[in-house]
Amino acid sequence: MELYRAGKIRFLGLAGTQPVSFLPGVKTLHEQGVGGFENVKIWYGAYVPKGTPPDTIARLEKAFIAIAQNAQLRKNFEKLGLELTGESAASMTALLEKEKKTWPPIIKESGFKAN
Repeated sequence: MELYRAGKIRFLGLAGTQPVSFLPGVKTLHEQGVGGFENVKIWYGAYVPKGTPPDTIARLEKAFIAIAQNAQLRKNFEKLGLELTGESAASMTALLEKEKKTWPPIIKESGFKAN
């Protein structure tokens, strides 16, 4: 991000399907007609041990979403090239299910092997 801000590099496009607010004018590869990058995303989530009481999960979810809405924290993350969204546990579960279906065939086709 520092090289971008200094004008030493430029971004040709973003992976995913949504532009990011802190890179105005940088289109997604999808918008530019380049396919195959729609599902490429970096995301982070918070996890709890199996068996964590639902009320504890709900309190943590509410706290994390509130933290993600903090304007100064969002700006700090944007400096790193990260966009805070503050997703719900349900949306993260749906994302994980989608990821489990999306990536195995791609990995198999690539021939990648983990040691």
